[in-house]
Amino acid sequence: MASANSGKQDAGTAGTDREPESPSEGTNSSELAGSSGGPAQDEATERQHHIIASWDYSGPLPPPELLARYDDVCSGGAERIFRQFEKQSEHRQAMERQVLNAEQDRQRADAATVRLGQVFAFLIVIAFGAGAMVCILLATTGAQAAAGASLAGASLAGIVAAFIYGHRAQREARQGEDDAS
Repeated sequence: MASANSGKQDAGTAGTDREPESPSEGTNSSELAGSSGGPAQDEATERQHHIIASWDYSGPLPPPELLARYDDVCSGGAERIFRQFEKQSEHRQAMERQVLNAEQDRQRADAATVRLGQVFAFLIVIAFGAGAMVCILLATTGAQAAAGASLAGASLAGIVAAFIYGHRAQREARQGEDDAS
């Protein structure tokens, strides 16, 4: 006669009592001939113990004791774990290199764009300044001189505005980077 616990395992139970499932399991025929609930029945009772073990470790590789168990289960298991770890490390490092190279390329392209913008701005200012000087020097009337002076003033105002706006944009970009980190 089986108890309610036979056939089921409770993972949280340290030990369970189980009666034999067949009359001959764990007993001999002389014990079965005895009383139905006496010492023969108690001797036939089998005690099961369940042990739950867990490993806790941090890092990419298990501790050496656990690696040895992997080798016991699968020949070369620890070596396979090491190869996989090395492949993953190489892949991660390659991806980090790609990100770093892309960031450096972007910074170089940004610097080249800024430098090109500065060169064109300089050329435009020189052209407007030269045009203003020509207007002022060749002016025969006061209106022509005023036009040349306003041309010179507009080019100077453009330079000042670009300088102020550029510094403000750089400051905001630095603050954005500081806030992000």
